Amino acid sequence: MALTEALRKLAANEDLSAAATQEVFDEIFTGRANREDVAALLLGLRRKGETVEESLGAARAMRASMLALPAPANA
Repeated sequence: MALTEALRKLAANEDLSAAATQEVFDEIFTGRANREDVAALLLGLRRKGETVEESLGAARAMRASMLALPAPANA
């Protein structure tokens, strides 16, 4: 789902699926979204109230985007 479609759904007070939320956050984490759209998405989620599915999708996107950092043993 494109960020613009997610914004439309949130403006209509509709929930996003976990998969749709993950796609949107993937778009954000890869740098393809502008600041204004990111702000609108976060405000839209907050205004509507985040669902478990939306939180799950965002968490999956974060996990997929994280970088492993080398650390010494027992760090």
